Amino acid sequence: MSHKSAGAFILEDTEYHNWELYLMSSAIEWTAEAEARLKEIPFFVRPAARKKIEKFAQEAGATRITVELYEQAKQKFGS
Repeated sequence: MSHKSAGAFILEDTEYHNWELYLMSSAIEWTAEAEARLKEIPFFVRPAARKKIEKFAQEAGATRITVELYEQAKQKFGS
């Protein structure tokens, strides 16, 4: 059985808590390898991690999240 937060919705196996997060995620492409790394993060913190990584990518001027960019973000956030 799948649980989700009140008011949240699930698209493509990712739970979003509001439209802003969904739209931000839609604007940045993730490689399959980077997406697989993201899925290693516990589901209950994954949306927040995705948001931080995507913000990091946007600030770096990237339009695509690769494993390399994912690892850079991971180092920056100390995870």
